[in-house]
Amino acid sequence: MCTLLEDSTAKAEDLAHIMMELEDWMFKNHYNVAMPTEVHIAYEEEGYDMIKRIKSPTFEIRVTEETDLHTLAQNLRKCAAWLDKKGYR
Repeated sequence: MCTLLEDSTAKAEDLAHIMMELEDWMFKNHYNVAMPTEVHIAYEEEGYDMIKRIKSPTFEIRVTEETDLHTLAQNLRKCAAWLDKKGYR
């Protein structure tokens, strides 16, 4: 059995047309899989590193020089477990 890509009779225009149709179908029927939205963003504001969850429930974390990164990681894991338990992810 030969795939379309292995078929020597398929022209580049035919393949491009098929790929465009596949893309249109994917965006129409499975947009959340094709283009997942970001849940967290990291940015800098007023000299501080910030982490923000933009999906509900939202929160914002300001990371300073005094922030214990080990404790922050533990708390983010607890937060992820809570979000999973409540069905937010």
